[in-house]
Amino acid sequence: MVSEAKSGEPIPFCNITVPGKFTGTSTDVDGKFSLQLSKRSDSITVSAMGYKSQTLSIANQNPNNLKIALEQDEISIGEISVSAEMDPAKVLFRRIIKNKANHDIHRLDAISYEVYNKYEVDLLDVTPEDIQKKLIISKFPILSEYIDSLEDENTTILPLFMIENIASIYKQNNPRKVSEKIQGVRVSGVQRKDFIAKLLSNVDQNFNIYDNLMVVFGKNFISPIADYGMNVYRYNLNVYDTLFIQGVPHFEMEFEPKRKGEYTFRGSFIVNIKNYAIASIEAEMVEDINIELVKALEFKLHFAPRMMQVSNDSSTLMWLPDREFMKVKMNYIIGAEAKILGKKTTSYKDIKIDASHKSKEFNAFEASNIVDQAGARSDSFWQSRRHMDLEHSEQGIYDMVDSLKRTRTYKVYEYLVRTATSGYVKLGGIGLGAITSLVSRNALEGWRFRLGFKTNTDFSERVLLRGYAAYGLQDERIKYGGEFQFIISKRPWNKISISARTDVDLMTRHAEEMDKDNVFTIIQKPNTLQRLYNIDEYSIVYDTEFHKDVTAYFSARHRRITPGFDFLYESNGGFSDEVKISEAGIALRWQHKSRPLPGTFNREASASSLFAQFRKKNSFPVFHGRYTSGFKNVINSDFEYHDVSVGMQGDVRLNSKMSMYYNLWAGKIYGTLPFLLLKSPEGNFSYIHNKYLFNNMNILEFVADQYVSLNFQYFIGGSILDKIPGIKKLKWREVLTANVFYGNLRDENKYINRFNEYDVAYPVPYVEAGFGFENIFKVIRIDSIWRITHRDKPQITNWALYLSLYLKI
Repeated sequence: MVSEAKSGEPIPFCNITVPGKFTGTSTDVDGKFSLQLSKRSDSITVSAMGYKSQTLSIANQNPNNLKIALEQDEISIGEISVSAEMDPAKVLFRRIIKNKANHDIHRLDAISYEVYNKYEVDLLDVTPEDIQKKLIISKFPILSEYIDSLEDENTTILPLFMIENIASIYKQNNPRKVSEKIQGVRVSGVQRKDFIAKLLSNVDQNFNIYDNLMVVFGKNFISPIADYGMNVYRYNLNVYDTLFIQGVPHFEMEFEPKRKGEYTFRGSFIVNIKNYAIASIEAEMVEDINIELVKALEFKLHFAPRMMQVSNDSSTLMWLPDREFMKVKMNYIIGAEAKILGKKTTSYKDIKIDASHKSKEFNAFEASNIVDQAGARSDSFWQSRRHMDLEHSEQGIYDMVDSLKRTRTYKVYEYLVRTATSGYVKLGGIGLGAITSLVSRNALEGWRFRLGFKTNTDFSERVLLRGYAAYGLQDERIKYGGEFQFIISKRPWNKISISARTDVDLMTRHAEEMDKDNVFTIIQKPNTLQRLYNIDEYSIVYDTEFHKDVTAYFSARHRRITPGFDFLYESNGGFSDEVKISEAGIALRWQHKSRPLPGTFNREASASSLFAQFRKKNSFPVFHGRYTSGFKNVINSDFEYHDVSVGMQGDVRLNSKMSMYYNLWAGKIYGTLPFLLLKSPEGNFSYIHNKYLFNNMNILEFVADQYVSLNFQYFIGGSILDKIPGIKKLKWREVLTANVFYGNLRDENKYINRFNEYDVAYPVPYVEAGFGFENIFKVIRIDSIWRITHRDKPQITNWALYLSLYLKI
């Protein structure tokens, strides 16, 4: 035990090291410590800020009963000279900025630590009377037994959801690498603990106040200690109120934003005057910030001093993360308003500056992985490994969920939610659906009815089977298709897919476009050309990871296309109205620090999936490269060609409010081909907005064999509307859009397609632009889009309003 010589009071966070070695530890809040030593270690060094260090021999002492007393040390701090014209808060702030690099652990060459996270979701202001009356929760009267009170507020809560995870983190710079090993995860009421664990994994998720911008809910908040903080915040320092922590003087500095509407905080931090490290900070989001559902946000960060060994003969004192707490209040309306409280607590332990893990801990294919049995840990594991005890409300969640899961009503609701989120009605290992594809409409089939099936993980974790049959009232034909997928391995990722279909299709290339079977296709533009065709297709695709950032797709397929519209091209001295092709290709996808959803069959999380928005996005662009070669006289194929394209897409944060999205492609097709096999930008025949489409363009309207295309969105984030009184309360946000396609066609391709109706975006490119508002009633976005060029044509849309449902926190 380590205590103060005069008072006998224990000294917490005292550093104990072995001279000349990397071995060490620190005392707990009671001044106690535990340290394992080799036989060759006969002394230890004990140090703490504000006390004289001691190196003492332990060779002849009882190792189980060491009592060490430290004497206070006189602290000499640098002189702070303040003139009558100089604000002392500005002087201190500049010292903090100058010393930021000395205390930011993310700038170290290598570091490892253990992190413990717990998440809790509660309903606010819930009473027993509410449980008796309100929709859904009224079906569970047992919930009234678990209503609790917040100690710091005059309100009640009903705990709903609880997650705990504990992980070992390894980081290095130059080159930048991060590895996370999830040791345990515990989720109330959720079976797929491995899936939830990765969605909430800790890697690079926690914000860092030493960064200029702190990413919270996808927004760039300006840190209170940003390098340019004095341009954004007002600081107030009470030089007459000095705090002494472990004998070291500290000042408390308050801060508040200079201007309204910016992503900033209000609060205070405590700074160590000896080395200008932040000891703790408490902050809350200012009230006039526009973040959709979020009504209030506050966080508390606590740092603890640690004497870190940086070499064999050198150590340094750093203030490292110890505890973090975040609390978020959200309002959500489903019939009636629901007030939701989310809490996250994080604790750090066993922080080490150590380069020894560089070569052994980093997985070339996955930054985050779950150790065996992490989701099935026993109660004894959590009791021994938690960094802190569970609060009453937190333990009550586990008890409540256990009770709820035994009720019939809960089982019914769980089934309905699973059906809604997956899109399939689950019957054991098979699901029937998809729900959004049961009824649709198009120009070739009229009303279309479709029913399919898909296996789920109860059937197999590695094999997926799916099939469907469809019927159109207008063409009176049955269509059908099927697919087999097999995950060969998950680390590294290797999967093979084999499919076949006889169906009606659109000329589309992006997997994230709206499917022709989507129920929203009922909302169609009147008098708009819909060029659909009948297709017989057989394909095989093999996708594999060379690296966790790189995925390759090898494909081979045969297609026979018979258009359902007027179509004719010259072929071998005659004419034909159908196309037969056999082709093979490779596509590459690369994104730095790419993190797809774990272990799912569709790791790209296309827009047809409800969980697409939960794909782990990052700030780095995605690069694509594609090459396809067509072979003549292979399974009666008619054409030989080469199709090469490259693209990049991503999101760019411009400041705390504004951002932009871009999707840029360029390509060239070599060969003389009917226009169905050339590049046609994807048009939109419905009034549902889609960022991947040219919304005011018809399908197959433009054709090119060499082209450049751009889809662009600029999110203004309320910067204009927030300045208009009255309108500001709506919390709408402005969006500007622009789509451009520029492509030419060689003379030989113009000649072979001279009997077909199409246009060429050369020398005048196709351009459409517009503006919109998002966050209308929290989930609605409306866009007004104008066609700028190529306006004087029949059956086109020069202006339209587009609707989309979009929930973005």
